[in-house]
Amino acid sequence: DKVLLHHLVIINTKNGDSEEERLSTNLYWPKSFVLPQQADSLEKYISSLQEKDNLEKYWILKDRAGYGSYGNRLVTNQEALSYANNNNKNMNNKSDSESVLCQKLVDPPLLINGRKFSLRVYVVCIPVVDDAVTTIGETYNKFYISTDGLVKLALLPYDTSVNNELLDDMHMTNSGRGEMDQCDFRFLREEIRRMRYNYDDLWEEIRQVVTNVTKRYKSLSEASRENTTTAATIDSSRSIFSLPKILGFDFIIDGSCHPMLIEVNRFPGLKPRDDSDAGVKNQVVMDAWYETMKTTSSFCTTIGFKEADMLKVSSLQP
Repeated sequence: DKVLLHHLVIINTKNGDSEEERLSTNLYWPKSFVLPQQADSLEKYISSLQEKDNLEKYWILKDRAGYGSYGNRLVTNQEALSYANNNNKNMNNKSDSESVLCQKLVDPPLLINGRKFSLRVYVVCIPVVDDAVTTIGETYNKFYISTDGLVKLALLPYDTSVNNELLDDMHMTNSGRGEMDQCDFRFLREEIRRMRYNYDDLWEEIRQVVTNVTKRYKSLSEASRENTTTAATIDSSRSIFSLPKILGFDFIIDGSCHPMLIEVNRFPGLKPRDDSDAGVKNQVVMDAWYETMKTTSSFCTTIGFKEADMLKVSSLQP
């Protein structure tokens, strides 16, 4: 849910966070507006850009529940304003589920071989019941980030003079768009070094963003759990079986080699498309179960698993 993610990282930032945390959020989340509710704010922002003669030409409109590239469309400043104003007039007839996220494109992006690319970073959430905390067991989540992921390159070279018919293939990097190049993070490391940037610095920034977002999610979940027994029941049932949840954090790297979070996928496609992503996806799934089994060793022993049956090396970091 793109709109929910926006509220998670931006709206909640205004309440109780330190100035350092607020500035940090602005550095990793592109300028975004929820439409039609924030139509006036979008208009003021674009007007200020025009006055400064510093135009962001393109935005991306995202349906709040879109999957892959479905529900995403590139628009110009004027098209974004037209959409906002037209829908703002009919806001009383629109439900919250019809809201869209209008997000500024990261420009300029870092390029690999002249093409725009995005990163799919896998994050594993493992619910745990800690019987040492309370007599009945308390549910909490452990989060891990995989050190390997996918680099997804756009179909066409990045060219700001390209005609509108080719914009999607120049900007969009969703694997659901069909044939496109995908590589692992070993390739990314070499490319970052070749461009004379520090890969370890980039990775640490990505880790910090993931940590920030998962902390906010945890706080929101805890607040929701206090207000509803349903959420607690669902969490409890998942925890009994300690089923891992794999999330997909998507980043665009800006021209100064800083990560910009653009989406979090609750259901990232884990079925390999071909050999280019099979190794990464299969490893992430196996590592998720490996870490899950380590947290539930007594349960695993009960059903016949032994320590020797588990993988010895995991690509996941706490």
